[in-house]
Amino acid sequence: GIEPVVSLVHFDMPSYLAENYNGFLSPKVIDYYLRHVEQVVNHFKDRVKYWITYNEINTAPFDQMAGLVAGSKRPDNMSKPKFFHDILYNTQLASSSAVNLIRRLSPNAKISGMITVNEVRPKRNDGKDRLAADITNKFNIDLYGELMCNGRYPDFYQRFLKLTR
Repeated sequence: GIEPVVSLVHFDMPSYLAENYNGFLSPKVIDYYLRHVEQVVNHFKDRVKYWITYNEINTAPFDQMAGLVAGSKRPDNMSKPKFFHDILYNTQLASSSAVNLIRRLSPNAKISGMITVNEVRPKRNDGKDRLAADITNKFNIDLYGELMCNGRYPDFYQRFLKLTR
């Protein structure tokens, strides 16, 4: 009587894609991912109703997690903001494309992405710590909620992109 929930990406980038494409840093990996999604959904769609497109997607663009979560490492000549944005963009595009594909293959499926919520609280009750905690939470939680629920970058992230380009 257990209802399965299948995660289509759960820290399991094939080594070939990590080594030859640098994982989700390359948009080409999205096509491989969608082939994977199609194969898994077609095989299990009669037995699985609930699908997670990408586990803890909000951890993928951070340098210390990118290798594990996105199969990627930041090239020496790439800035941290560009790396963050490229991984963010490609993983979100992969996830939203998977939603559309699953809907087509299994119209009654229930589909979601999944973020890990690690809310940061200020260490001290001063303006700098409160601001740092707020910015961290915006990049780690709010950005993904806005993208996944409303399909757009929040205003703070649009400003960030203008400042870092």
